[in-house]
Order: sequence, then C-alpha cells, then structure tokens
Amino acid sequence: MSDSLRSLFPRLQQGDERAATDVFNRFSERLVRLASTRLDQRIQATSDAEDVLQSVWRSFFRRQRAGEFQFQDWDEVWSLLVVMTVRACARRANALHAQKRDVDREVRPELDSPIAWQAFDREPLPDEAVMLTDLISHLLEQLDDRRRMMVTMRLQGHSIDDIARQTNRTERTVIRVLNSVRAALRQV
Repeated sequence: MSDSLRSLFPRLQQGDERAATDVFNRFSERLVRLASTRLDQRIQATSDAEDVLQSVWRSFFRRQRAGEFQFQDWDEVWSLLVVMTVRACARRANALHAQKRDVDREVRPELDSPIAWQAFDREPLPDEAVMLTDLISHLLEQLDDRRRMMVTMRLQGHSIDDIARQTNRTERTVIRVLNSVRAALRQV
C-alpha cells in the first residue's frame, strides 16, 4: 500500500473532512467526464453527471467509513469509483425510463407554435373560472369552520406557519388538512 493511502484511509474512517476532500479532488473531474459520457442528453435534462456523482460519493464515503473497502493502491480506488459511477448512471437511466416517467415518451412542443405558449400564458376562460369557483365553494361547504379557514387562508397566500398560528394548530395538522383537501380535489 502506498504511504499516502496508508495515512489517508484511516483518517477517512474517522470522518476527516480534509481526507475526504483529498480523495474527492483526486478523482472528481475524471468521474464527471465519465458520468457525462454514460448519460444521454435526454437524461441529462433532468439529471446531470454531478447529480449522479453526489450519490456515488455519498455511498463511497459512507461505506469507506464503515470499513467495507481495503485498497492496495490508487488504481484500486479509481477502479471502484468507476464501477460505482457506471452503475449509478445505469440506475439513473433505468429509473428515468420507467413506464410512468420515461424520457422517451416526452413530447417537446414546437417553440414557434402558438399552442406551445398558450399553456404558459393564458388566463382561465370565464366558464373555467366559474367552474373552479363553484368547485371550491362546494368543497369549502363540506369542511368545518377551522378547516375552511385553513384552506381559505392558504388560497389567499398565507404560509403554513401563519395558518398554524392563527388557527391554533400545529404545522403538521395544517399540512395534513391541506393534503386531504388536495386529495379530495383530485377525486373530482
């Protein structure tokens, strides 16, 4: 084992930040380049090489601190980091190709099409506004006074903390009530 490894890895196991920085600096640039070549552009739109490497480094340092690795030289460290990076890229690609969030199914609108901008820049039509108002009114009628106040305050832009203080409830209770109202809206 090289002298630098002999002194560095015991310090890593003790949680020495400087030792972790030394290992990170030694390999990070090459690992970013490697991860960039393993992720296609559609995946990089949602998850870039640095995102993947955060996961790799977190796992590496956690496992090193637990004593899972024994290295003889820097090439062994590099080899392990390469394997971890390639596998992390493959997992990320598999996750982003899963049925419900498959990047291959994404449709990008033509930027010069008027329809592309319509979704971002239009007020609700009058009948849509009336329907929304009726829906919210109907939903609020079904709630007790305290819950109605929580939902109304949230619709007016109040923070969770402010709502909790004014209704004399915990933030967790306010969040739970708001989530139940959202779930009810989704059922409609």
